[in-house]
Amino acid sequence: MNIGEIARRAGVSRSTVFCVLSRKRTVSEGTRQRIQAVIDELDYRPNASARALKEGRSRTLGLAIPPPG
Repeated sequence: MNIGEIARRAGVSRSTVFCVLSRKRTVSEGTRQRIQAVIDELDYRPNASARALKEGRSRTLGLAIPPPG
C-alpha cells in the first residue's frame, strides 16, 4: 500500500495525502477525515525503510561492544 493508492481511493492528490500524514500543511477537516478513513480502512503504516531512503538517514543508532576478554 502506498500514498498513491490512498490518494486514488480518497479522491485527492498524493501531495494532499502527504500533507495529512506529515502535518506540514493545513488540510480541510473534511478532506483530512476522508483520507484518514481510507488510511484506517487499509490499515496503512508508513514504511520505515522507504522513509529512510527518501530522507537519506535511517534514524537508527548503532552500538559497538568490544568482545570480552
